[in-house]
Formats: sequence, C-alpha cells, structure tokens
Amino acid sequence: MTRIDGETLRAWRRARGWDVPAMARQLRRASTEPVAAHEGLVPMIRAWEHGKHEISERYELLYRKAAGVSDTEPESSKDTGTPSQTPLALTRPSALSWATPVCDAVLSPTDAARRAAAAVAGPPTRLSDLRRAVGRAQDASLASDYAQLADTLPGLIGEAELAHLQETAPPGLLELLSDIYAITGWTLIKADSPAAAWTAAQRALHLAEEADDVLRSAAATRCLSEVHMRARNFGEASRTAFLAATYLDTAPTRDRLAVICLRGGALLSASAAAARSRSTG
Repeated sequence: MTRIDGETLRAWRRARGWDVPAMARQLRRASTEPVAAHEGLVPMIRAWEHGKHEISERYELLYRKAAGVSDTEPESSKDTGTPSQTPLALTRPSALSWATPVCDAVLSPTDAARRAAAAVAGPPTRLSDLRRAVGRAQDASLASDYAQLADTLPGLIGEAELAHLQETAPPGLLELLSDIYAITGWTLIKADSPAAAWTAAQRALHLAEEADDVLRSAAATRCLSEVHMRARNFGEASRTAFLAATYLDTAPTRDRLAVICLRGGALLSASAAAARSRSTG
C-alpha cells in the first residue's frame, strides 16, 4: 500500500481548520487503541507532513478517520480546496519591474541563500541582526516604502534561508522567516504579482505551522486570502479568510488583543471578497 504524501496529509488537516496540536488531539480521540502521547504525536505529525518520515498504515488510517476522509479517496488527489493547494488562475510574472528581484528570491530561495553565502565576508548573520532587519522591513511595509522593500527583501530572504539551512537552526528563526515571507507576500500583492505572492504567503504559513505559532498561521492565511482577492478568485478569498479566523480558536488566551485584531482583519477580508463577488456577479 502506497503511503499518502505529506502535502495531502497537511491539506486534510487544514481543510478542517486544525493546527498541528489540534490534529494530534483528534488522532487520539479517533483511536480505539493506545497511540503515542500528545507531546509525541505533535512532532510525528510535523515529520509526516514535511516528508521527513513516511506515515505508517496504522496512522494513515487514523488520519483518515479523524479527518473524515474516505478510504477510497485517490492518494494523489490535491483537489482539497485548502489554501496551500489551490492554484491561482493568474500565473504571469510581476507587472512592476521593481518587484522582479523580490519575485526571484521567493521563487528560488536556494539561489538567494547562495548569493547571501557568497556575500558573507565574516561570521554568519546573528539572529539579533536578522530580527532588527525584519523590524525595519515591517516598518517599511507599514509605510508603503516599496523602494526600500525591493532593495532589502531579496537579501533578507537569502540570509534567513541560509541560516535555516544550517544543521542546527537557532530558536526563533522559523518565526522570523515566517515574518519575512509574510511581509514579502503583502509586498508582492501590491506589486500585482499574485502568483509570487501566493508562494510567499504559503511559505509563511508552512513555517508558522512548523513553529506551532497560531497567530502567525492565521496572519499568513489571511495574506493568502488577499492574494486570491487580487487574482479575482473571490469565493476562494472569502473561504480562506474564514479559515484564518478559525485558526484563532486555538490561540493562547494571553494573546487576546492580537487575536481580536487578526480576527477582525480576517473577517474584513471575507466581507470585502463577498462584496466584490456580488458586484462582479
């Protein structure tokens, strides 16, 4: 029996609005026999979904049971309607030349990392330096300073990806890399390049989930919604925005203010998509 690939497992989970810890709880609830403890299941799920380990037949059947997926569903099916698998109808390159280096870095992050490695004359970039650089990029994004973003984002992606390629990535790098791609996604939306923006937002979401960061996962999913909006896929934009709001149901209570802000943004995106769909219908 051929094992289900990690992308399909991830798609089943996201289609139900579950983060990785929620998926672990659902697997335990669905099982009638002893399974790994919750703290053991969480890294196992991440390893399966990222293709680091092949899922066993027992856990695949348990995945299907928890997600309500038929045993007869094609193993290669990617038609799940989840944000990570929904193709964009618009695949043309950026219409704005200033965004071309940013698009190139998003679509070829390994090349960006190689360029960053070639440019490093001294010791590798420290995480604290990366954090400050991300903060400046966030300020530039909020100020709509696209000249600065076009100048700094390609190198920032390369430096962060280079650090990510290290055998032991420093704590906090996943969150920073997710932030970089989220900023890049919003920048490319403004550059009228939805295909590259979709790739950036999807990367931001994968990294946030790997870091088990609910708030960043929700923010990246909302960015995906706006990508679909720019591509005029209004139905998908609205559905994805509601999925972003669903992520927040498992957010820690200490993050109440951030949850309110993110939920409001997601519902605003859903409303805008619904309104535009009606006006063009």
